[in-house]
Amino acid sequence: MRRQADSAEELQRTCTALASLTSGEAENRIRAGTAGAAEALMAAMHGHLGHSGVQARACTALAALTVGSTENSTLAIAAGAVTSLVVAMRGHSESVEVQGNALRALSSILISGSKQAIMQAVDAGAVEAVATAMHTHSNNASVQERACLSLYTLTYSNAANKSRAVNAGAKVSAGAALIAHSRNKKVLKEARGLLQELRL
Repeated sequence: MRRQADSAEELQRTCTALASLTSGEAENRIRAGTAGAAEALMAAMHGHLGHSGVQARACTALAALTVGSTENSTLAIAAGAVTSLVVAMRGHSESVEVQGNALRALSSILISGSKQAIMQAVDAGAVEAVATAMHTHSNNASVQERACLSLYTLTYSNAANKSRAVNAGAKVSAGAALIAHSRNKKVLKEARGLLQELRL
């Protein structure tokens, strides 16, 4: 996966295999993290910035690698994953697959509790990118749920980040999500949590 010459098709297959191998398998996640999976995924994303398929599959693999793993989240942060996720979101704003998968990975890394991850995310423009995803893909429940969770983590007890989120339209989008997805319990939970946090 590390060779830039690898074809986009090969990389997508490799990322899918990695996601399958590590999803729900704690031992495999540990092995993959130790073997340098996060760094390899970053190389794949950097080498194919304009390919939505590679970006989407790499985000999926990164989410599977980091969910519930502080160790792998730390490795991913050190490898520049947070910035890469924001770059993917900005570069493929119309792709609901990239947005949803990137948000899944971003929220997984952010909830590890790393202040470094939050700083990197904010510096890369994550607040604005996530708010844009909410607005652009307002009909997609998964995007709304993960976006609200990510923004909640980014703004928790942080007045400056709250202001950025409100200015980016997050408060309006969260309110709209409550209406558009009124029967989706996960969206309702995350949207309400975000709105509560954004009370300035």
